[in-house]
Amino acid sequence: MPLDASLAALLGRELGPGLTTAPAALTAAATDDSGLVLPPEAVFFPKRADEISRLMVLAGRYGFPVTPRGAGTGLAGGALAASGGVVLDT
Repeated sequence: MPLDASLAALLGRELGPGLTTAPAALTAAATDDSGLVLPPEAVFFPKRADEISRLMVLAGRYGFPVTPRGAGTGLAGGALAASGGVVLDT
């Protein structure tokens, strides 16, 4: 399920300021060292483990994909949002 405006607003309320749709964050999360460009619809920068749990509960409830991301240095695109959704940037 794509993140429409109402779902994005709900996620913003539920997850707080760690969730962003700022163009710079989306661009940064759209690439790794593979050369692929697959932009997410939002990026989440959690501060605590319970925030990650909350994101995953919401993803299960509303059916949007979550892609975990570390340093973004992979060579195969495994940390890119191939189906849109939210990149979980740790």
